[in-house]
Amino acid sequence: MTAGAAPARDPDTVEARLRYRACAAARRGEGVESCRAALAQGLSPARAALAQLLLARDLGALERWDDALEAYRAAQRLQPDDPRAARRVGQVLLFALGRPAEAEAWLRQALQRDPAHAATRVDLAQTLAALGRHVEATREFAAALQQDEHVLDERPAAQAALAAARLGQPWP
Repeated sequence: MTAGAAPARDPDTVEARLRYRACAAARRGEGVESCRAALAQGLSPARAALAQLLLARDLGALERWDDALEAYRAAQRLQPDDPRAARRVGQVLLFALGRPAEAEAWLRQALQRDPAHAATRVDLAQTLAALGRHVEATREFAAALQQDEHVLDERPAAQAALAAARLGQPWP
């Protein structure tokens, strides 16, 4: 600290921290008001990004997809190097809103930040399959399986997308 400079102040207020804790502890779909209140009270950028992710999760559980999309985008703006929000934006665009052309850029951004995340690569492969880009989709599925041979085990829709892409057929 330089002479005469004020000590760094924690931007989180006590009230905001209490609301944040309630937001984080809430069961899926029940934390919307707590998360919004915590954000309104003022949080540090890192904690605000996490609150936005939790808010988006809860909005998604309530199937309020446009609102969830905005919360994920807000989290991304607060923590642009964190791949989680970019992946979630892509997932909402693809799976909930049926907008694969928009989803592709977000999923590529997430992979750029975390290229070893096989599940994100599967999301991108499904996006490419939905866009009818079967060769690229097959290539991304293969890369994901090379990263994690079990990545498709609990994802029947992804398995169907891979099968369709291999045959050059539309999906979904």
